[in-house]
Amino acid sequence: MKYFLIIFLFFAIFDLPYWYYQIIRIFSTIGFAYLSYYDYKKQFNITPWVYGIGAIIFNPIIPIYFGRDLWKIIDLIFIIVLLITLIQDKKLSSNKTRLKD
Repeated sequence: MKYFLIIFLFFAIFDLPYWYYQIIRIFSTIGFAYLSYYDYKKQFNITPWVYGIGAIIFNPIIPIYFGRDLWKIIDLIFIIVLLITLIQDKKLSSNKTRLKD
């Protein structure tokens, strides 16, 4: 899910047709809501809130309108957040495998 969102948000930085940004809103809202719920169930403290904010910002039902430049910054921020959490997930999973050995 995180890889999918990173790729979608990366392409949003470029000038693309308006329908692409509509699709990003839908998929990002679903993706961030899922990640928020998933991390909440794993009893993480911060990431469910960050992903929840992402779901609210990208939601297509009650859209929040920003300028194009601000959207690019928001996309980059969420790309960085997703990359950081991916790295931490890999570290956690490698630590768990080390503990099992």
